[in-house]
Amino acid sequence: MKIAKTQLKQIAQKHNINTVYLFGSQAAGKAHPGSDYDFAVQFKKEVKPAKYFDLKLKLMRDIGKLAESDKIDIVVLNDIKAPLVLKFRIIKEGKILYADDDIARSRMEHKIMSYYLDRQYYFKRHIDASLKNIAAHGIL
Repeated sequence: MKIAKTQLKQIAQKHNINTVYLFGSQAAGKAHPGSDYDFAVQFKKEVKPAKYFDLKLKLMRDIGKLAESDKIDIVVLNDIKAPLVLKFRIIKEGKILYADDDIARSRMEHKIMSYYLDRQYYFKRHIDASLKNIAAHGIL
């Protein structure tokens, strides 16, 4: 997928976005013809959680036109409800397609990494306990 940087910049400015990442199979070079496009965005300003859904739909439409695909997924990195593990993987493995303010992007990445690393021990304990329970009692 070739995305024109000027068009992506226009979409980002229109929606008040600071950073756009591509992640998943498209970013890893493992996409197949049916693969979707996974994007993550960081808004410049805080957005009310009730507006995330509408903003994501508008972004899916605009980025879908640019990518010439209707298979678009959007993760909002500002959204506290977005899974922390997913956010961490996005900033670790994703590709930055657009960044307006590198300082704001770096702060956001630092915040996500700090939260993730602080909680990594508890994630591992939870996973280990769950696997132990499944091994002892089965899935159901």
